[in-house]
Amino acid sequence: MLDPPQPQPWGAIAFWFTDPDGHRWEIFQPPAGAHGSP
Repeated sequence: MLDPPQPQPWGAIAFWFTDPDGHRWEIFQPPAGAHGSP
């Protein structure tokens, strides 16, 4: 993981990591209630 999970301005929580090949990935969780999430 490149940084710990951080709240984003639009309400999601996101973090970045690199895979074994060096590609960067962003993972995020939408804010509660967005798109049917609890």
